Amino acid sequence: MENLIYPVFKYLTDVPVNFWFWCLLLVAPALVLAANPETSFKIRLLRLILAIGFTYVLINLSLHTSRQIEWKIYEECQSQFDDASLNHHKECGEINIADGASSIFYAFFGWIPATAYVGLWELIWLAKHRKKIREIGKNYEGKWFSLIIFIISIPVWLYVLAIIIMFSYIFTCHLYSSSDKCYHSHQVSPEQKN
Repeated sequence: MENLIYPVFKYLTDVPVNFWFWCLLLVAPALVLAANPETSFKIRLLRLILAIGFTYVLINLSLHTSRQIEWKIYEECQSQFDDASLNHHKECGEINIADGASSIFYAFFGWIPATAYVGLWELIWLAKHRKKIREIGKNYEGKWFSLIIFIISIPVWLYVLAIIIMFSYIFTCHLYSSSDKCYHSHQVSPEQKN
């Protein structure tokens, strides 16, 4: 997919800043929050489908552009050396040459994080308009599509939350250091044994 989209926007990606990432952060909320509960069901459904589609495309463009920027920086550094085409120089940093797995993953499964991101904004939209939706009552259509988005989103949100908790614990408690405050807090002193 990105091989089809990227050539169209190639000139925009020559900028050494990955502005696709910033577009990714802004497009979904703009589309999701653009409607109100009185808007017809088809338009509300279309805004969510478009938000997921645009987010999917922007995830792939952002990933591709960040890789292009990394390669450009690496090649500029390597070009300073006479044997740049033969040897890797550690001064230029490490670059993962065979990093095609993430491209394939996001090409096939990028709709999952895209749906989770849109689901977060749909949750905010529903919270913002909950009073009006209650007033509309049973005449409010489209709850089923929001439910599908939440069913896909919740496992992703829980996964991201687990990673944040794990890394916050690792960064605050260095598990492998005996001089660490966390290591000493789990040891039992001789007074506590008695």
